[in-house]
Amino acid sequence: MKRCALIFLLIGVCALGAPPEANTQTRRSFVRRLGCATLVAGTLSVAGAVGWFGFGEQVASDADSVQTSDFVQTPREARIDAVVLGDSLSCGDMCYSSGWSTVLNTRMRTQTGWAINVHEANKDLNPVFDRLAERFPTRVTVAAWAGAYLDRASPLDRSTANTLGKIANFSDQVSRVKNMQEKPNLVLIWIGHNNMDWAYDIEHVKNLAADEYYESIPERMADGMEAELGRLRDVLKKEQHPVSVVVYGLVDFEKAFEARRQAEALRKADPKLYTYFETPYANFPSIKPEHQEKTAELGRRVNEALKRKLEELNSRWGTDSLQWRYSDSIYEAPLGEARMLHATDAFHLSPLGQNTVADAVEASLAPSLDFLRVSERVAVP
Repeated sequence: MKRCALIFLLIGVCALGAPPEANTQTRRSFVRRLGCATLVAGTLSVAGAVGWFGFGEQVASDADSVQTSDFVQTPREARIDAVVLGDSLSCGDMCYSSGWSTVLNTRMRTQTGWAINVHEANKDLNPVFDRLAERFPTRVTVAAWAGAYLDRASPLDRSTANTLGKIANFSDQVSRVKNMQEKPNLVLIWIGHNNMDWAYDIEHVKNLAADEYYESIPERMADGMEAELGRLRDVLKKEQHPVSVVVYGLVDFEKAFEARRQAEALRKADPKLYTYFETPYANFPSIKPEHQEKTAELGRRVNEALKRKLEELNSRWGTDSLQWRYSDSIYEAPLGEARMLHATDAFHLSPLGQNTVADAVEASLAPSLDFLRVSERVAVP
């Protein structure tokens, strides 16, 4: 109770952001709000570990990591130790709303999403951790962060946002994996959506040739991915157990735009719905109706470039103990309905959208699980 009172006191001291109809600032304005939110976020901590008895039950071991109660005592070669790298679509419950709330979400990374559901906080979710935990001793750590870029591929100077927002971009997330005492044997990567905001980049980066830059994005992203995966390879190749790395293609933007059109129609019938529907247009101008065709085409080209790159890397770097894979499973997921979108901004994922992504990820894992050669847990009679 004392912590809750302190939170609300600090929120009251800060400027809490404009009402929905005025909340159309770009990311530059958004960064200015981070300074105030730093005071709020700095007072918050996540509750300590809570465990339950039973092999497949969840034990929260950190703010962004959960594991089964039999994980620690299970030999490394007989368990699943997964890490998720990505952006706001992978880091839990995230949406655009008022300025302070968006910043708070960015910093706190509430882990109720397709990967994990810390302390089972959202009963509507069936994350990948729960599905793996039914079969294997499992730990899943989410290193993904809202606002994260595949930073080697971006021309933006994001130093202010990175510092104030405590944003861990892809290179930072890779560094976290490299610094882990126990390296994972399953790495799931779904990142690059923020790099798709080509219209923002062209407007805000000086001397950026618009057409040339737009055309270069797929290869920039594929090359940036290779560079960071190379850093991962440097440490993962030393492991004494098999490791599988899976890179997922970006979301199908055509489906996402169709879902937003449905949400917009619902909002016209009931203006109380999707309170911050317009805010993504300010924060991510490449999704504006006039840009949607180019953005959807760019998304397809990026996925093609990532697929080629992963196939190339697996042929060069793949061994009997190190696998590199590309998967289109999330791109192909049925996310083209309004109910898949967050009820606040119709841009991020709703609980149903999170579960749909979890379905796609689970369906994609069979080749990796076969490669890891981890036996399923023997049920206790």
